Amino acid sequence: MYSTIEDLKARIGVETLTDLTDLEGVGEINETVAEGAIADADGIIDAYCAQAGKATPLSPVPALITGFSADMATHLLYSRKGLAVESRANAYNDAVKFLRDVAAGKATLGTAAEAAAAGDGGIATTKSASERAYRDEVMDAFMGELT
Repeated sequence: MYSTIEDLKARIGVETLTDLTDLEGVGEINETVAEGAIADADGIIDAYCAQAGKATPLSPVPALITGFSADMATHLLYSRKGLAVESRANAYNDAVKFLRDVAAGKATLGTAAEAAAAGDGGIATTKSASERAYRDEVMDAFMGELT
């Protein structure tokens, strides 16, 4: 799982998590319900990441994915109770929007593997020195005029 019950507690507190998961009315967090919401959120995350060609489940788990998992699971718990909490819905929608961008190749998860695949971010060329349109002397003169 990308997030834990502890992550949910940190977002909404023990009392609220108990209210959202305690289907039997025993006054305790129902871990099965909470973990089910996390599993549902993680399934959504995996679906978008798989569209981007990433192996799932993600390992190691990027920190932002842990946050998305907890935000999405929290929203799912509220939704199952028929409760509309704008901040939770916004967090869920923001996560899904970002994941759609990942799936479309417009965003990355910020992993070391993605950074290595992107290279150093420098300028690359396929031209050799003999194929250049301008000689060094011409470029030097041009650059001198700019300064």
